[in-house]
Amino acid sequence: MTENWQFHLWRVARLEKYLGEWVADLTNEAESRADWHIRHNVLAERAWRTRVLAQEFDFEIDTSVPLPVIFAEWKVENKDWESIMQNPPVESVTYQRNGETYTNTIPEIVSHLIDHATYHTGQMNACLRAAGKMPVDTMYITFVRMKGVV
Repeated sequence: MTENWQFHLWRVARLEKYLGEWVADLTNEAESRADWHIRHNVLAERAWRTRVLAQEFDFEIDTSVPLPVIFAEWKVENKDWESIMQNPPVESVTYQRNGETYTNTIPEIVSHLIDHATYHTGQMNACLRAAGKMPVDTMYITFVRMKGVV
């Protein structure tokens, strides 16, 4: 596993630890949007995994599932991705998006997943700040300084 993937796993664990303090009480729009960004990240990893494994996938975000369950699912997705990285079932994936055909390698997809999670974590933190809550520090440099300790 790459250091960037280790960072990604650390970020997921850190989000789960710090968001667990307030997830049961989503009382306003900003908090609900923060919740959506977490769910979207899990859904995106699942969507890419199903592309790699040539499986069908439903792209619906189910907001009725409690966030702790979503974090548990995210951990399963991450383990599935670790298996894919260790033993790729294919070299690349060709898929359609908005009428265009694209081909990406497994390392390119994994890099995208990490970058995508970084983007949505930033969006989630902006929502938390708007809700008057403390953003979660998930910066790469913090991961390095803390040597991966959540």
